[in-house]
Parts: sequence; C-alpha cells; structure tokens
Amino acid sequence: MKNFVNKTLFEWIYKLSEKDQEWALKYLSDKGLKLGIESPIMPILVPDTAENRELNIKLKNAFRQRKIRERRTGKKAYSIVLSNTAIKTLNKLSNQMASSRTDFLENLLSKEKELISREYEIKKQEKIREDLEDRIQINNILEKELSFALTRLAIHQLHEQSPASQHVPLADKKDDIEVKFKELWEESKNNMKLLGPAIKPYHALFDSAWSKLINLQPESNPQNNTNNDSNTPSGVADYIYFNLDDQP
Repeated sequence: MKNFVNKTLFEWIYKLSEKDQEWALKYLSDKGLKLGIESPIMPILVPDTAENRELNIKLKNAFRQRKIRERRTGKKAYSIVLSNTAIKTLNKLSNQMASSRTDFLENLLSKEKELISREYEIKKQEKIREDLEDRIQINNILEKELSFALTRLAIHQLHEQSPASQHVPLADKKDDIEVKFKELWEESKNNMKLLGPAIKPYHALFDSAWSKLINLQPESNPQNNTNNDSNTPSGVADYIYFNLDDQP
C-alpha cells in the first residue's frame, strides 16, 4: 500500500498567487501528475514516492528560475573584472544594504547618474547666472552712455529753443535741462519696448550723467584755466554747445 502524506509534497504551491498556482499546476500536469483541480484550496494527498519527491524538487527549481527570469526582464548579463579589494568592498556594502550585488550596483549607478545630472544642472544655472551678470553689467554701461548722450542732447535742444540760454551758467539751467532729459528719456524708453521697464528711473541716470558732464567742464581741469575766459558762464555754455557732437 502506498504511503500518503498531507501538506508535505507540493504544499508550498497553495501559498502562491493564483497566477503562480496555475503555472505550477500546469507544470505538474505536463509532467504527468494531475492534482484534479486548477486552483486548490487545500493540499491534496499525493503518493509519497521517490518520483514525486524528485518532481517536487524539479518544480521548485523551475519555479525559482521562472522568478529569476521575470526579475531579469529588460536586463542583460554583463561580465566585468574587479580587483579583490573591490569585490570585498562590493560584498560588504551589498550585505550592509541587505541586497544582492547586482541590485546594489544598479542602485549605485542610478544614484551616480542622478548626481551627475544635478551637477550638470548646477553648472548650467551658474552659466546662466554669469551670462545674466555680464548682461546686467553691459546694460549698466549702455544706460550710462545713453543718459549722458541724452543730457547733451537736452542742452542742445534747450539752446535751440532759447538761444539766450547759451549764456546762462550751466548750473542755473539744470532744472530745465532735466525736464528736457526726462522727455527724451521717456521717448527712448518707450522705443526700447521690453527693455524699457528694466532700466533705472530717469532721475537716477540724469544725476549720474550730470556729474560726469560737470567733471568734463574746462574749469574742472586746471590746465585749461587760460586767459580765454573759458571759466565765465558764457564760456561754459559755449563749450557745451559747440562740443555736442564730440565723443567724451
């Protein structure tokens, strides 16, 4: 009489998912062992024979290989040569992380890729910042040059509208020059469209241009203090008027 056992051979099948159970039962059926139902609820008595025990071992091995193949989906075997020290380090670190060496290396590569991506993004942002700083510096220079040119143009227009103003000391007509400057500045800013709102207020640039203009006057340079009356109010006015097209 054959010996029968309960919950020994093939009992582990019933702890699997329904999909894995169906695969295991089909495997046994293909090997000639039919348990009678597709998804058993409880273990069925099977003959405790050497053949069935060997079949149970083969089933476990086949199931294990199946799971390995599933985990390797999208993966490919790759052989590399490592030093003994590197291998010991890999084994130690993978053990500490409670993972296989393959999983550890994949995680390591993934983190390194992320790190490189972050470093690239940081360098990219730094380059953008440097470019922006350069543009701001250039913009500041252009603003100053433009404001100085507009200040001189404002003086020129004031003299054209009121020729007598040419003989008025420069400091005494500053307010009138600033009014003209503001008109020219607003017109220039509107013509700049998108660049206009980003530039400084007109009064800040006028003050800077005015200081530069005053410093360029002959009376500010002792070498120009001759007997040609260049220090008189009319001399200053004439200097401004006749040098409008000169490059400072």
